[in-house]
Amino acid sequence: MNQYYRGVGLTFLSAAGFGLLPIFAVFAYKDGATPFTILFWRFFWAGLIFQAYNYYVHKGFGITKKEIFYVLAMGVLYTMQSSFFFMAVKYISASLTSLIFYTYPALVAVLASIVYKDHLGAKGLIAVILAFGGLILVIGNISGKLNPLGVFFALATALVYSVYITLGKKVLREIPAITASSFIAVFAAVCFLVVGGFSGTLDLLPSSRVWFSIAGIVAFSTLLAMFTFFRGIELLGPAKASIISMFEPVVTVICAALLFAEKLTPGQIAGGVLVLLGAYLVAKR
Repeated sequence: MNQYYRGVGLTFLSAAGFGLLPIFAVFAYKDGATPFTILFWRFFWAGLIFQAYNYYVHKGFGITKKEIFYVLAMGVLYTMQSSFFFMAVKYISASLTSLIFYTYPALVAVLASIVYKDHLGAKGLIAVILAFGGLILVIGNISGKLNPLGVFFALATALVYSVYITLGKKVLREIPAITASSFIAVFAAVCFLVVGGFSGTLDLLPSSRVWFSIAGIVAFSTLLAMFTFFRGIELLGPAKASIISMFEPVVTVICAALLFAEKLTPGQIAGGVLVLLGAYLVAKR
């Protein structure tokens, strides 16, 4: 297998892993888990394994004291993004959460034009219009009562993640991605331990069924997904890897339909296509 097809396969595997994240979260919620319980254990194990790998590769932590402050700033954003994402899945369907979240590439394009003076151009403007036009279709075609809190958390996830990526563009020029990820995961675990402990919503001894969901999140939706995505970027470059990663919400929608009988209306499907088309145009830029 040549380098290109290996990169495509790894990036598809990464997208599938990330796409399963809200699915595992729904199973954990059904078994009585709280968001902070899931998130603490996710980042505790991921941080531990990432740090061990990072230390082995770089024969040390691979980061300076000055760079730690930048990584901590990214850690704050990623902690917020993860919290909002899991809260969204708690209030609205996994499919809807994933489709709303995928407006983030359009938001990144807008932020990059402001922060880095990256000219949006006609294609960029069309991408943004398509993405948010699709978002309106997705939300406007919901059958039954819409939970506004879930939609708010999903939109907040996309917004915070776009800020995280915009900041990461500068930070990751100097810090290897795996090093930054290892410190971000550790910082997130500490945050969820503190907040969950003080709020009384952290369960350090969850049931065996919850552990099964947490194990899936750590193994497939964190470690495997991130390692294969980083490798996919190395083999394909960031633009092609980003385009293939748009398979992620498709995995979520299909699995949610098969496992939870979640159904999208024709209007939502059309909206989802527009959201992904907007993300595609941003990645092509």
